[in-house]
Amino acid sequence: MHSLSAWGKINRMRSQSFSHENSLPLSVIICTYDRADFLNTSLESLTTQTLSKDKFEVVLIDDGSSDHTKDVSSAYKSALPLKYFYQNNAGLESARNHGKGFIPNEIKG
Repeated sequence: MHSLSAWGKINRMRSQSFSHENSLPLSVIICTYDRADFLNTSLESLTTQTLSKDKFEVVLIDDGSSDHTKDVSSAYKSALPLKYFYQNNAGLESARNHGKGFIPNEIKG
């Protein structure tokens, strides 16, 4: 688990976690807050898609959930190329921006 409480930590994690030379063609960003059951459904659907697991990554931003979101994400660590990040609750826009910061792809939208 990573904490996104300080920009210095975030920038350090970015440089340690990703290399632009090893960019994946697809990054799926999921931002969630106390929606563990819906998250389970979403992650389960990603396990059944046809794109090879070495062609994509799932970046999960937990926006301060107090439910079992972390446990749900942990259950999919072996089934998906999943990276879990935790931040104190700051809202969807903040979570989305943090998620975009963790993907190495050049096109972000």
